[in-house]
Amino acid sequence: MLIDKKLLLFGGKGGVGKTSCAAAASIYSASKGKRTLILSTDPAHSLSDSFEKQIGDEITNIRENLDALEIDAESLLKDNKEQYGSLIKQIADEGKIKMKLKFGKIPKSLKTDNYWVKQILNNLIGNATKFTKKGFVEVKASCRDKDIIIGVRDTGIGISKENIPKLFNKFFQVSSKPETREFEGTGLGLSICKHAVEALGGKIWVKSELGKGSTFSFSLPLKARGGGD
Repeated sequence: MLIDKKLLLFGGKGGVGKTSCAAAASIYSASKGKRTLILSTDPAHSLSDSFEKQIGDEITNIRENLDALEIDAESLLKDNKEQYGSLIKQIADEGKIKMKLKFGKIPKSLKTDNYWVKQILNNLIGNATKFTKKGFVEVKASCRDKDIIIGVRDTGIGISKENIPKLFNKFFQVSSKPETREFEGTGLGLSICKHAVEALGGKIWVKSELGKGSTFSFSLPLKARGGGD
C-alpha cells in the first residue's frame, strides 16, 4: 500500500474520529517506511509545507507505481451498502438521512486501486452527510463511453456558484454560514480526492445549487491506463 491506511481523507462530521480538525494540527511522519497521520490538539501548530508536499508526493507515486488490480466493481458498490449505511448512521442526526443506491449497467470488474476508490467514496459520502440535515444521500454508478461514472448526490445546503471553482483548492472550506465554525475542518479532503482520481486516470467534478444540494461525480477508466484487455 502506497499510503498507510491511517491516513484519513478528513471525511465526516467533526473531522477525524469526532476530533475537530479545526483544533488539531496534522503532522505527517515517516517511521520504518510507513506513513502515519498524527493529531495534535495544540492549536499553535498548523499543517506544514512538508506535510502537504509529502501527501502530494505519495499521491503522485500512484501514477508511477500503481499495479492495476482487477477489482469486483459490483461488489465495491453494491455489497458495501451496509458499510456506507453505517457511515451515514454514525454521522447523521437521529437517522434523518436516508441512503439510496442507484446503478445503471456497470461492469463486473474494474482495473484500478480498490483502496483509493473506497477512500474517495468514503470522503464524498462523509461530506454529503456532513452538509445534509435531512433528506437523502444517493450513490449512483453508470458507464459512459470508456469510463465508469460514480456520483454522490445529497439534498444538503448546496454550494454557491462563486465557491464551486474553489472547491478542490487546498485548504478551501465550505460553510453554510460564513460566521459559523460548524463545518470547519482542514479543507484538504477534496483536494486529495482530486489528486487521487486524476492519478487513477479519471476526473472529478461537481454540480450544485445553493439550498438544494450537490452531486459530486468522478470517472474512472474501464481499462487501466497502459493496461491490456
